[in-house]
Amino acid sequence: MEQEIQPLNPITTPRVAIPIIILVSGFVFFWALGEPAYWDRDEPRNAECAAQMMARGDWIVPTFNDQLRQQKPPLLYWLMGVAYSIFGVNEFSGRFFSALLGVGTVVATWGITKSFFDRATALLASLMLASSLMFCVAARAATPDSVLIFCVTMAIWFFSKRFTVAGRNPFADRASFFGIYFFLGLAMLAKGPVGFLLPMAVMGWVLLQRDWIESDLTRSNANLIRRIAEPFAPGRFIRTLRSMHVLTGVALSLMVAAPWFAAVGVATEGEFLKRFFLEENFGRATKVLENHSGGLEYYPLAILVGFFPWSIFWGPVVADLFMRTSKSKPRLEPGTRLAIAWIVIQVAAFSMVKTKLPSYVTPCYPALAILTAAATMRLIRQLSESPKWLWHGANVVMFLTGVATVIGFWIAADKFEPIPRWLLVLGLAPIAISALGWMLMKSVSHESRFRFALGSTLTASLFSMGLLGAGGAAVGSQNRMSLAETIRQQPAAEIATYGCLESSWIYYSGRPMVELRTDDREDANAIAQLQQRKFWQQKPWLSPAQFAESTDHGLIITTNQRWMSLKEKLPTEWKIIQKADWFLKDEQLLLIGKIDSLAAIPENSSRR
Repeated sequence: MEQEIQPLNPITTPRVAIPIIILVSGFVFFWALGEPAYWDRDEPRNAECAAQMMARGDWIVPTFNDQLRQQKPPLLYWLMGVAYSIFGVNEFSGRFFSALLGVGTVVATWGITKSFFDRATALLASLMLASSLMFCVAARAATPDSVLIFCVTMAIWFFSKRFTVAGRNPFADRASFFGIYFFLGLAMLAKGPVGFLLPMAVMGWVLLQRDWIESDLTRSNANLIRRIAEPFAPGRFIRTLRSMHVLTGVALSLMVAAPWFAAVGVATEGEFLKRFFLEENFGRATKVLENHSGGLEYYPLAILVGFFPWSIFWGPVVADLFMRTSKSKPRLEPGTRLAIAWIVIQVAAFSMVKTKLPSYVTPCYPALAILTAAATMRLIRQLSESPKWLWHGANVVMFLTGVATVIGFWIAADKFEPIPRWLLVLGLAPIAISALGWMLMKSVSHESRFRFALGSTLTASLFSMGLLGAGGAAVGSQNRMSLAETIRQQPAAEIATYGCLESSWIYYSGRPMVELRTDDREDANAIAQLQQRKFWQQKPWLSPAQFAESTDHGLIITTNQRWMSLKEKLPTEWKIIQKADWFLKDEQLLLIGKIDSLAAIPENSSRR
């Protein structure tokens, strides 16, 4: 470990650094957390799923819109249920544990970095993570991403605590062993097998390298193929698996996760297990679902945007790594090798998956922060092997990004009414980071350079808090369904949609909805199947005529462009009851029903 910068000890000591980390990340993640409405699609689905489970008193079978929700295991829903019982069913409680575990991940990143580097690097890494754009999105969203990232990071933190002890195998230490496999079990409850397999691959790769990286073989660039293949020699590979106590560890992780999987399998007659493992895991790996596709460049580009603003400095960061490894003797620290393995394995694994989403690689964001902070500290200590013009170039790009942000928000505010013009002020943050970077390069002392770097992380935190907190609240508060109030005031009405359905409508109306066929086909048994199905089974599609005949108090949501087509398929007494704008779309939403069958609307109705 490199020597600590002595004048900074009061700032970087745990009793000062950890409160700073918690305070900054807490502000970034919790500021205006409950003000924006849920964004489609996953947030309202998860929030309503937890609400439905809570209403039934059933924490085994996840459902949304009164049918099985097989996309994710239940850990997020359980945490939401706890928050609902404390804060009520609302946006703040739905996002509460995502934000809280986001803070926990930032603190765990500090611990991992401190284990491998020093306290100054750890402070920078944690604040860089807390201010990176996509990680902030995960920490402020009612999705399982923040829960998964926390579990993975905690497992690697338990691994790193003992790995740095010379000659120690982290899996041989009882506390580390239980900590690693316990959190990997929770990771499976957060998102499935990927929560176990990828972190195990990262830790296994690092163990494979530990006795290999310093060998004479690695000192020669002439044996590149052998260098790549050497860690996977059968004997070495088997010894590594044994050292990880894989069989015992898998048993421990399954003790955490398997009881629920068994229970939900029994409760749904195997339907959840079939859909989750075959459709959601194997299916997403082998085919494109929901039009979420991309090539090999998808995740590098996603990280370039998601790790903003720190991704702008990845030119000099990568150059420093390359220059250090191109010499005859590798000089990469164990922490650097861990971070590289963490990133490469996560990105490579999901690059091979057919269905792609930016959030799939967010578990490697702590590693991105560690590498960036380590490279920044090398610059501060004048040890960076990147050309200085690369660092200056990154500062120029940061400045231009700030200017582009100002112009972009000015144009967006003119084009989209919900976007306030004051958001263009956020463009000043990248400009300020660029100025601080320029002063860092010109400063002569380690202490002042560190403070400029620290100032950059705090400026980036203000940017993320302003964009996702205040900005998200200004825009997202208008995303609630304006027809929801009328729907809630008709407790006897059955609700259907024709040619349109947003997940948030189900949450904000507090009512399940049936989707109607838009073609001319009709299943004669659809109504019987709808009435006889179990609560978690898939709903059949009804024709508009079937729905109209099956209810005396029905309401249909459609759009102005679909209304003429729907009108031809309904009895003449079905009319337009209410019109509303569709958030950020040119179409209008229409509420259709039989006026004489509607209950009187109370003057003071409550919102959920």
